[in-house]
Amino acid sequence: MRPNLFRRFKLVCIRQHYIPRFLLKGFASREKNDEKYTYVFTKDAKAYETNIINIGIERYFYNSQNNHKTDDAVTVYEDKHVPFVSDLRTLNETTKVDSQKSLAFIVHMFKRTKHTRESIAEFQKNAFNVIQNSFSSGANSQQRFAHFLKTNRDDIAELMKEELSKQYWHLSSIQLDAQIQIQLGKIIKDPSQAPQEFFTFFQEVFNRLKNDAPEISKLGQNSALLNEKVKDNYFRLENSFEWRVFFSDSPNYILGDVGPIGRSKSENDYKTLIPKGQNLEEIVLPISDKHLLVGGYPKNFPSEYNANSINKAIASLSKFFFVSTRNNEKIEELVSIIGSSADAFDDNDRTKMYHKIEREWFGK
Repeated sequence: MRPNLFRRFKLVCIRQHYIPRFLLKGFASREKNDEKYTYVFTKDAKAYETNIINIGIERYFYNSQNNHKTDDAVTVYEDKHVPFVSDLRTLNETTKVDSQKSLAFIVHMFKRTKHTRESIAEFQKNAFNVIQNSFSSGANSQQRFAHFLKTNRDDIAELMKEELSKQYWHLSSIQLDAQIQIQLGKIIKDPSQAPQEFFTFFQEVFNRLKNDAPEISKLGQNSALLNEKVKDNYFRLENSFEWRVFFSDSPNYILGDVGPIGRSKSENDYKTLIPKGQNLEEIVLPISDKHLLVGGYPKNFPSEYNANSINKAIASLSKFFFVSTRNNEKIEELVSIIGSSADAFDDNDRTKMYHKIEREWFGK
């Protein structure tokens, strides 16, 4: 028994879920020997039924081989959410539920998904491109570069020290700091004095940053997951925002890899959540095939939700897959739209954020 138990423990540490099993249980198609199964739908393969232990999982998704800190923290936080979600699934009518616990669970789900990590990595990669292009071309590129150096002087000095310490090994740390600050001061004052090697250095830095975007995003996600405390304004919600569970005997909600989705006051369509990036009117997340957890404003709550509309939104916003308790024609029709609206940031969102970056970093 001991080798078997050790092997199972080792597999648990290696294979880490970005969609929690306690949530997947609500979408079970059947149960066998206390194991739950569900149907998985992807764009590139025929629907199949599998044990929920095999869904939303990746080797060392949160941590490395020798570091399980984030995965351990996620497990602790999960244990706090499990009783709450389990209680919600016992409801057999639409019911107002605890707002603080609901928001904490939604934020937890948003923070941990692969969808969130990849969306952030993609945005970071594009943002690095914007930054790189801003000081490498255009009539005012030197002035923009000088503003960039001035705005980020301490961080850049640290970065330069890391790179130059090997070349100038004979200088003490204090001497190297002084030389870097002198050179930065000269270039900020007159960017035309910057040697070409200086620009080349930063081009290489940003190329590395673009390549490292997935790892940078992973580190950011892990940091967020280690802090489970939820700020009231995480999603820019007003005080009157409340939470309800909508129940129906036969809606057959699906669960997508996107996790919770939202709708802003200015748009009718559901979108991927962006912290503080939307004036949200509504947040929804199916917690079982019959239960829909909804956050919104009392005056806007409908008497019931259209499961087909919710499912279409979930399928289109999911990047990789969705799960369902059933495999039928209506669910199969959703396969063709998986990922069709999966970008977390539309063109308008990206333009606004890139302009903000350019203003803050380059004084444009």
